[in-house]
Amino acid sequence: MTLLKFATINLGRNKKSNMTISMLIIFGASALIFSYGFIQFSFFGLGESMIHQSVGHFQIQDDREKNNKGEYPLEFGISPKDYKDIKQKLVKYDEDIQALMPKLEFSGIISGEEKSTIFLGQGVDSMSETVFASVFLKMIDGKNLGLDFDNPNKDEVIIGHKLAEQLMLKVGDYATIMVSASDSSLNAIDMMVSGTFSTGIDDIDKRLIMTSVKLSQELMKTDKITKLSVGLFDTELSKKISDDMRDNMKESNYDVYYWKNLAPFYRSVVDLYNNFFNFLGGIIMIVVISSVLGSVSNMVSQKTREFGMLKANGFSNKNILSLVLLEVLILSTISVIIAFIGSHILMEAINNMGLMMPPPPGSNNEYPLAFAHIWIESIIICIAIIIVALIASIKPSLDASRLKIADALRA
Repeated sequence: MTLLKFATINLGRNKKSNMTISMLIIFGASALIFSYGFIQFSFFGLGESMIHQSVGHFQIQDDREKNNKGEYPLEFGISPKDYKDIKQKLVKYDEDIQALMPKLEFSGIISGEEKSTIFLGQGVDSMSETVFASVFLKMIDGKNLGLDFDNPNKDEVIIGHKLAEQLMLKVGDYATIMVSASDSSLNAIDMMVSGTFSTGIDDIDKRLIMTSVKLSQELMKTDKITKLSVGLFDTELSKKISDDMRDNMKESNYDVYYWKNLAPFYRSVVDLYNNFFNFLGGIIMIVVISSVLGSVSNMVSQKTREFGMLKANGFSNKNILSLVLLEVLILSTISVIIAFIGSHILMEAINNMGLMMPPPPGSNNEYPLAFAHIWIESIIICIAIIIVALIASIKPSLDASRLKIADALRA
């Protein structure tokens, strides 16, 4: 109790050095909380974007089809019978499944009136995609698939807006889609351009087209699909359900692919941001250690006579060591509490401002500047900062405790 009283009084007496230590600890803890909050929100936003706009929570597909090992297109696609069997296996997860999204992938040549180029195509069930993603594509012009209720049976296609510009196609124009069909013959269908879209990535918008599953099957002369994407209500259940389905599908020719394994870009971003956070954290810890070490050493040199008087009045070396460490513990604890509360208040304020960041390289879509409230991680960061501050103060504390009374009083 006496040591606590002395430590508290000393904090008020050394305002300048204590303020320096406190500001550096607050800055270090806040910087780590903000950076990790931003990183975690980025991971969440990027992951949800990929799940809802392209891959789903997991996909079911024949590995041979995925790796293009067939002699002809869709040789190892999912047949109607297999599709029915797969849906039967998914029945027990009905309460967790939001949408089943069959996809048929194909490629070929698309032609306008004057120009032609290669394309990558997807046959999709627009209703299932829309249920899962609300708006699974950002339409630039025209209507999405299946939304022309006056002419629901028309042969329609939507194309990337960059591809439309390249071919000088507008909404209402016809484009000729030619492919190598599943029987290895050439097949072509004239489709009306009902809309142009943006995925946010220019390279994809220069090549991608989409049409209905039914029309793409007619084009490819098949009744198969390439794969089945499954969308869940809760992303946290995706790993468990995909693992269960993988076990259930062992006797079949199909495998189950978890969404993270289908998103190399996501994994690259996670690795990059984690390396950045580790680097930033290392720098901040070095700054905290050096600043605490310098400030506590300076404080010890200024209070040499005081320590001598305390030892003359019965304080042991252990008491002096504990006194200095206790001062640093109290100061660092108060500082990280301020950083913790202030960081999360400021995070919430920024989140409510609706600020937007400029598009990243290769994209044309802005994204929100926001932070995740990482409560557990923030507490861990604060505890780590306190421990680092205590470690940094051990040497000057030992120096103070080893002072001889006569030397200290003459200082």
